[in-house]
Amino acid sequence: MAVMPAAPLYFVCFNMKLDTAFTQEIQDWLGTPKNERDVVAGASMLFRLNRNKAFYNTVLRAPAKFADKLDYELRKFLRIRLDGLTVAEVAKMEETVMPEAEKSLESLVMPSPESPGNPVSQKGRREDHESLPPNIKALFDDNLNHLLEVKRLFEELKAMNHLKPCDRYDKLQLLANADRRYRDNLRKYDEYDPDREPEPESGPVLSEIDQKVLKAARKSLSKYRKVFAESEGDAKDAALSKIRNSVDVIMSLGAGFNAGTAADLVAMGVLTVMGDDEADEADETDEADETDEADEADETDEAGE
Repeated sequence: MAVMPAAPLYFVCFNMKLDTAFTQEIQDWLGTPKNERDVVAGASMLFRLNRNKAFYNTVLRAPAKFADKLDYELRKFLRIRLDGLTVAEVAKMEETVMPEAEKSLESLVMPSPESPGNPVSQKGRREDHESLPPNIKALFDDNLNHLLEVKRLFEELKAMNHLKPCDRYDKLQLLANADRRYRDNLRKYDEYDPDREPEPESGPVLSEIDQKVLKAARKSLSKYRKVFAESEGDAKDAALSKIRNSVDVIMSLGAGFNAGTAADLVAMGVLTVMGDDEADEADETDEADETDEADEADETDEAGE
């Protein structure tokens, strides 16, 4: 039997700086065809991440049987690392997202047992609601769907409370995005003043963790645009999948793309054609981020921290 790898001096949940070389090692292993993978090496990497000695030994006893499970577990950790987060930061993110979502749900009015036929509704409707412009009224009327989505994800995460933060990460991201959409719409609805000239829309105010996620997504987008341009076949398809994932994250955070990036994404079929107004409003940091990424490309793994 293979020798148990030496335990590192830290546990990943308390490591506040990602080892980008290790992230690349995980990516390389997952990028290797399944029939060519060193399963023992993969099990060793997972042990470094979750310290689960029992599963490590189980994989060594029956590598073929647990190869798919090993693949799943490593991909779960890789998603977090590619977003530039440590598991400790995911736990911190959860400590913020769950209470904020719970506070949002205080606005949701569910039918009572005494009146089961009443429709679901939400608090916060303005007295002048019916006299508001249609686009402002829609901010409130359509927001009920966002609030119900927050409730669904919030309850699902509560049911997953026995799992570790890394196992709840994907759903936690969905909850954070749904709650952000709800809060943004409610803010615009509450702040609308019919007697005041509309002011130019400012970009979203992101938390420190969301800023890291956005930066990581932009770096990943820049990297895989180059891979897409230089590859063929399966490698090109894999790069396109990475591009789509990065674009989804960037757009979910309310950010945009400069004209050159948007044109490339349209040509790839990832984005529909942007109008002139949309292009003008695209996030101004995009161009600066991509310049930074190009400078860093030869020095570090752009998918890491």
